[in-house]
Amino acid sequence: YSAHASSNVYKMILDQAKLADGGKEIDDAIRSAFEAEDKITLQALKEEKGKSGGSTATVAVISGYDLHVGNVGDSTAVLGVERDGKLHAVRVSRDHKPEDPEERARIEKAGGRSWALSPQSQVCGRSTWT
Repeated sequence: YSAHASSNVYKMILDQAKLADGGKEIDDAIRSAFEAEDKITLQALKEEKGKSGGSTATVAVISGYDLHVGNVGDSTAVLGVERDGKLHAVRVSRDHKPEDPEERARIEKAGGRSWALSPQSQVCGRSTWT
């Protein structure tokens, strides 16, 4: 599933984004691409009964001076920022880990559910993208 996502999510964003307009259009394109990929993955899992799977992804789009970041799963976007002659790592996204109490509450509020399968937690239902 991750191979499909890595080959197609950026194409979906480019198809939907009006980069010259910036802002909301880019954010909407990122969100729509993740939603579309989620539907494709869920359909593939339904067709392959008994299988489970998923993917993580992080997308960053720079438009002018604006940075737009979207992520799904426990992937993190980090930006290198130079300050006082030193390079500092600045986290620009938040991991979606169902063992995090805030994330678990967000999943359940969206109608999903999560459960622990050692050593990783799994998510069922709705996507956990932002």
